[in-house]
Amino acid sequence: MRHALNLRQRLLVLSMTVLLLTTGAYPQTQVKPGWNLFSIQQDVEMGREASQEIEKQLPLLNDRVVDRYIGDLGLKLAKETGMPDLPWQFKVVNSSEVNAFALPGGYIYVNRGLIEAARTEGELAGVLGHEISHVTLRHGTNQLTKAYLAQAPLAILGGTLGGGWQAAIARLGLGFVVNSVFLKFSRTAETQADIVGTQLLVRAGYDPNQMVKMFETLRELPGRDPSKLEQFFSSHPSPENRIERIDEEIAKLPPPRHPIISTRRFDGIRARLKEMPPAPKARPEVSETDKSRRPEPPARESRLYRDSRGWYELPYPANWQIHQSEGSSVTLAPEGGIREVGGQAQLVYGTIVDVFEPTRSGRTTSVSLEEATDQLITSLRRTNPYLEPVGDSPRNRRSDQRSRRSRGSDEVRVLLGGTPRGQDYVERVLVVTRWFGDRVFYMAFVVPENEFNSYLPRFDDMIRGLRLSG
Repeated sequence: MRHALNLRQRLLVLSMTVLLLTTGAYPQTQVKPGWNLFSIQQDVEMGREASQEIEKQLPLLNDRVVDRYIGDLGLKLAKETGMPDLPWQFKVVNSSEVNAFALPGGYIYVNRGLIEAARTEGELAGVLGHEISHVTLRHGTNQLTKAYLAQAPLAILGGTLGGGWQAAIARLGLGFVVNSVFLKFSRTAETQADIVGTQLLVRAGYDPNQMVKMFETLRELPGRDPSKLEQFFSSHPSPENRIERIDEEIAKLPPPRHPIISTRRFDGIRARLKEMPPAPKARPEVSETDKSRRPEPPARESRLYRDSRGWYELPYPANWQIHQSEGSSVTLAPEGGIREVGGQAQLVYGTIVDVFEPTRSGRTTSVSLEEATDQLITSLRRTNPYLEPVGDSPRNRRSDQRSRRSRGSDEVRVLLGGTPRGQDYVERVLVVTRWFGDRVFYMAFVVPENEFNSYLPRFDDMIRGLRLSG
């Protein structure tokens, strides 16, 4: 009997091997949603309320033919998910920016500029599949859960949330639109949405290579109109080796028998959009009203932020708020310190706290804090190329020496620059690094250049009060 069982096992392994070799398909990547305090019904409620607030600010296209097309395409993809019964809504924003975003519960918005940039329906479906996957993986409320856990860990013992989601929003001091908890995801979340979105394309009958083609299309855009691309990658931080990871997933999926690349209906929608008046361009990077509306000065009183993993504790002004992102990143900012910039949330006043792992190469595995900080600055400037390292001018030495004396072995860098489309608006970024085991703990203090000196004493207090566990 034991011999017969082994024989069956061998035959099963042999048949599976033959199948995999002949089809070239391997088991697809399994991606599971993260821990979530909220129910799916609460996702829908939050998404509905957020959509109502957002639509007061967005210029919707409101074209019956285009809206019906996007709705049909979105629902075609959504019905292939594990949540086909969500109240899915797909709307087109009359903006030339190349962007799309998803709210919890199935509320998805696609900019006209993205439809115009896509060369095939498959490319457009790839972006929609990506956004739909953010919804089904529940990334928005997963981030809200993490933010709430960091702020009020004792309130959620046992996985319960007293007062419902409205109480969570109120406790965190979060708004739906300006804050990035629903509108901007981590690189990990972006990778997950890429993977699940690729799987979704295959189930809906599309050529999954169109997902790769869309990113290639986006890469070509800077040569034609750089301003249209900035918003996409500001709200969709690009993981390293993104295309390679999608290609890897495609190799694990059985190809559709007759893969869809594009349709005549898509071509007709593109032609219809061309006949319309041009979409309005993005608003200035920071409006005159925003520049004149300053947050309250940082309070002299401090609160203590304790990292939920026990890595560190950090004092911060009592009138600032905590914004927890997926992963290790935390943003501390006053009310009004995170602004709507080009339709997306951007830190204008406040501090970003995170951990960075430097690259070690060659025969030695050692790297100095100075070298590691240089690597960090290079990484930061990839996503913020308008920022330039500040030289040793007398003005910079005067403003920075004061804080250097209190920083011990910390490494300091200063970046300065105008925002991408608003060169008259200049911000200063003070980056302070410290070893944290084999990694680098850093704080990036952001403030308009003309207010830097008034904020520096409170930045110094935060630096002096930092306590790392390692």
